[in-house]
Amino acid sequence: MANTKIGLDEKIRDKFFESYGEEKVYWSGRYRHSTKALWYIIASLLSIAILYLAWKLTWWVLCLLILPIVIVVHALLKLYHHTFEITNKRLEVTECGGLCTPFLHYIEYYEIMSVKVELYGKDRGHFIFETKNIALPTVRSPRIERISKIHKMVKEKIERTRTYMEHMEKQGHLRD
Repeated sequence: MANTKIGLDEKIRDKFFESYGEEKVYWSGRYRHSTKALWYIIASLLSIAILYLAWKLTWWVLCLLILPIVIVVHALLKLYHHTFEITNKRLEVTECGGLCTPFLHYIEYYEIMSVKVELYGKDRGHFIFETKNIALPTVRSPRIERISKIHKMVKEKIERTRTYMEHMEKQGHLRD
């Protein structure tokens, strides 16, 4: 590569710099509707209670049916605005804040302190990333199929980035 003055082992340097071309997506997805099942159950029970009260008291109580609709719409907006992407350069987490305003968080691989894998069944599971990022100290991914393949790619990338960053720190190229 062009920058050979940093004194890093050629294999590590070449593998590190080859990944800084085009950003490649290893995995992209969002949470499933089953994660919002509690909200759907609450909205259903509230709807049944409102219909019962309308039947027993007066039809004006039906105006309260707006509450379960608001609950379900809010749960759906949070579900669809919460995405998770693993690339060769970083983790990208979009989450829904306050009034469903999307917030995009980029977590670079050098910020990741540890990676855990929760396995469910055969080669399915979740990543749990513990990071140095103040906004997201712990990040849990949605369920991922073929997690062992993605885990291997992410682990290699984190190790290469960590080796490179440690070397740059020893050389005095990184500032606080």
